[in-house]
Amino acid sequence: MKVFWRSHDSKNVYDIIAGSASLTGQHPEFRGRTETFPDEYTNGNFSLLLKNLSLSDGGMYFCFIPPLDADFQIELQVTVVLETVTGMRGGSVILPCTHSDGVLYKDDVKVFWRSYDSKKVYDIVAGSASLIGQHPEFRGRTETFPEEYTNGNFSLLLKNVELTDGGTYFCFIPPLSTEFQIELQVTVVLDTVTGVRGGSVILPCTYTHGVLYRDDMKVFWRSHDDKIVYDIISGSPSLTGQHPEFRGRTETFPDKYTNGNFSLLLKNVDLIDGGMYFCFIPPLSAEFQIELQVTVVLDTVTGVRGGSVILPCTYTHGVLYRDDMKVFWRSHDDKIVYDIISGSPSLTGQHPEFRGRTETFPDKYTNGNFSLLLKNVDLIDGGMTTGVVLKYDTSRPAGDLIIKDGDVCLTPEEFWTLGLSQSMDSNRMLSGNELSKWLDRFLNRSAFRVPVYLVSEAQQDAPHFHFEGLRKTTPTAFVIECSSS
Repeated sequence: MKVFWRSHDSKNVYDIIAGSASLTGQHPEFRGRTETFPDEYTNGNFSLLLKNLSLSDGGMYFCFIPPLDADFQIELQVTVVLETVTGMRGGSVILPCTHSDGVLYKDDVKVFWRSYDSKKVYDIVAGSASLIGQHPEFRGRTETFPEEYTNGNFSLLLKNVELTDGGTYFCFIPPLSTEFQIELQVTVVLDTVTGVRGGSVILPCTYTHGVLYRDDMKVFWRSHDDKIVYDIISGSPSLTGQHPEFRGRTETFPDKYTNGNFSLLLKNVDLIDGGMYFCFIPPLSAEFQIELQVTVVLDTVTGVRGGSVILPCTYTHGVLYRDDMKVFWRSHDDKIVYDIISGSPSLTGQHPEFRGRTETFPDKYTNGNFSLLLKNVDLIDGGMTTGVVLKYDTSRPAGDLIIKDGDVCLTPEEFWTLGLSQSMDSNRMLSGNELSKWLDRFLNRSAFRVPVYLVSEAQQDAPHFHFEGLRKTTPTAFVIECSSS
């Protein structure tokens, strides 16, 4: 049994002599990288396993079997797995090019970095950087690591990465017949800006790389849903086709164009303006993404118990015809306060707490004014949050209990003002029916905990309860909980 494996350039790849592997004379390129399958020899299988493939391994291979006068030809095609790296616009990125097969002495080092469009990015000749003929786009932005050359590391550091740098790069090492392909993907750090409803905000778009003459300027501002926000054509604003939502609310700064500043001023910001915006500069293949977050300054109004107060709700952007009008007023705990349907008040389903105490201004609807007049204001009308639980301090004497939640404290006297008659004696006995109505009015859908007392232990199931009074000393106490949960 004799089998000889040879490369296209007659290098000794692998020999089988008298049924055993014979690596005498094997070319150094293949040492430690080849195997066959001795248990398959008797089946006529002399296939070769070639490990740790390199581009230089590509080409024709020949398998000679002299005793059988047989000759097999195999063409090996070696593909390169494209490496993808990601760089941030304005940052730096390393494009890897490391070759670990084959010895390359420093004086023999030749490495050529090229872009996808054949621009000269960086050359290493005779072990030293050679920037002759380097394309202007890459001047002052590239480095390699000479101390790593002898380790086969010819990676490239690309600084101040720009969107136009994205694409495929090639690292050629001619002495080793090796080529690497690297795809650079450039991402944009998303600018997030915050605007206040009713105010103004600047959406930044500044490009400092590349020269753009005024006559060549083209800049397109678009919203997330592709509406035309603002255009700059030949160095001048062009509002043809601008979406109605942005008319009269946008400006740029023409005196800054030559500095690459195409930022947009958006005025009278509204909630619907929130979202992504894009600033495209086609001549420079540049794109900026800006996320606008619109916040609302919470209106705080103050009302006096027993008086009236207007809760403002005015919308000045967008046309709303009377037949299309739908406005829903809700409390913090989702009670129906007031509805406007098809331009008319609709009190169907209005919560009993608000009956006879609410008004709007129908003659103002077409102006976008849906403010609410709340009359006969009471303490329970205040606030926005749900689930507030008022607890009483059990560490205090029975006659000095307070209802409290954080910094909010109510004395027993104040507690009575939540709805019971001012003239009601604090020691008065309430019937079960009276208590039920009182709780239904003020507590059932709230989250108050109310300190009450039994007249005696024996009357625990009786319909008469005694609210804590200032003159009580040692009553039996328990808590009625009317939790919103």
